[in-house]
Amino acid sequence: MAAVALPRFLSPLPARARDAWLFAACLVGGGIAAALLRQDANWDLANYHLYNPWAWLTGRLGRDLAPAQLQSYYNPLLDVPVYAMVAAHWPPRAIAFVMGLPAGMAAFFLVKLAGLVFSRIAPPVGAAAVVAATAIGLTGANGRSMLGTTINEWQIAALLMAALWLVVAERVAGRDRPALIAAAGFLAGMACGLKLTAATYAVGIAAALLVRRRPGLGVRDSLVFGIAVLSGIALSLGPWMAHLYADTGSPLFPYFNGIFRSPLLPPESFVDARFGPRTAAQWISLPFALWHPPQAYVAESIYRDARFPMVAALALAALAASLLARRRRRSWNPALDDRSADAVRFIGVFFVVAFVIWAKLYSIYRYLLAAELVSGILIVALVMVVAPPRARLAALLAVAILVVASTKPANLGRVKHGKDFLDVALPPVAPGALVVLTDDAPMAHVLLRLPADARHVGLDNNIVRAGEASGIRQRAAAIVAGHPGPIYELASTNAAKERTLAAYGLARRDDTCAPVRSNIGWDPMRLCRVDRIGH
Repeated sequence: MAAVALPRFLSPLPARARDAWLFAACLVGGGIAAALLRQDANWDLANYHLYNPWAWLTGRLGRDLAPAQLQSYYNPLLDVPVYAMVAAHWPPRAIAFVMGLPAGMAAFFLVKLAGLVFSRIAPPVGAAAVVAATAIGLTGANGRSMLGTTINEWQIAALLMAALWLVVAERVAGRDRPALIAAAGFLAGMACGLKLTAATYAVGIAAALLVRRRPGLGVRDSLVFGIAVLSGIALSLGPWMAHLYADTGSPLFPYFNGIFRSPLLPPESFVDARFGPRTAAQWISLPFALWHPPQAYVAESIYRDARFPMVAALALAALAASLLARRRRRSWNPALDDRSADAVRFIGVFFVVAFVIWAKLYSIYRYLLAAELVSGILIVALVMVVAPPRARLAALLAVAILVVASTKPANLGRVKHGKDFLDVALPPVAPGALVVLTDDAPMAHVLLRLPADARHVGLDNNIVRAGEASGIRQRAAAIVAGHPGPIYELASTNAAKERTLAAYGLARRDDTCAPVRSNIGWDPMRLCRVDRIGH
């Protein structure tokens, strides 16, 4: 990164020392930025990010049944740190600082990656390119909205950025070491195991590895990378898959049940089809539609971000400029040398393949964080291709300012910092209670504050349907029928679930209902005693 402007006191230091200082600065910067924001209170946090690690670490996995809905069956490893800090009653801002560290780690590898691509360009353009690419990548709507939260995309992005940097560093340096490709694959596999949606990026890297002038090396590298990905998945997801298989009959429950055939659900694959393009026109215009889409198109909340439209527009402009130059037989003045251009092509293939798979499988915007991070490198590289040499610096600054200034992150749910990260007030609950959750509001975080001997069952949510004759519904009914102690209903006050209770032979005692207060709750809640019908 010779062309990158560094503070004077860092310049004489060896490369490793400079990297250590940069890494520390990025970590501290990520932590401070997260701590300055309001406390995380997103829907998933209220639903499962606290419940899952608590249930896993306190031995509740076979005792409770889907109180956090289908998300009860997600790998809890990523959520252990935040639960441990909450259980130890860390100050909320200290928790936010720690939760911001993965963003700092991702920022470090983004800076390194941008340096690999643009460091051979003479100053001041080279330094401006690194700064612009980094600023664009780190200030996206996704990154800002999820900073310091339990949505966990920053943790995944940090692993993926490290993997991407390892591979690109090999290409830029002209080296050919399969061990580093394997290390990158292992990191990507760890990300996939911790959160399955990261698989889109693992496929993107594998596809980019295939694109080499010597096809045999590309196939070898892709194969090495793929095997290493599987080893990373085995470590980070294997034990959880074994637990799911023992409990549900499927190692990826509730997903892919058309393949694994768990008796708890119908033999069909669960797909969240709420988001994304439907028509051919929508597919073609998708990158541009991500600028400011309507609510529920690719996200639950409104945001504004020019990064993906800018990449698409500049790519079309670069293609047009290249074709025009060839037609007029003009010489092309490349902005990057061969190795840097090869690095940009690698990142471009990774970006496009991951984006297409994302659009086909999910179309949920927050899963695009890793692509958002590298969008700055692609935007800067394309600006330098399209702009005349004398105008490149001005064009870089103008585009960077436009993209960063026009960004508006989504509101995913935050509250003011209080004394405790989790502040829940509940009415008294008798010993040996069964608590049934009768609607799909995010309520499972409340269960952490109930007596340790309570048992918790979801009766009607996005995986247990009161009116369906599924295996998991039968399991819920058996727990209710066989419980010898008192039974309580935890429900949103916005939902009247008398029919749900009746489907399990229960009836609410309305005169016993009392409000439940939570600082991260999304809906007003209440706790009521219920009786068996006929008793």
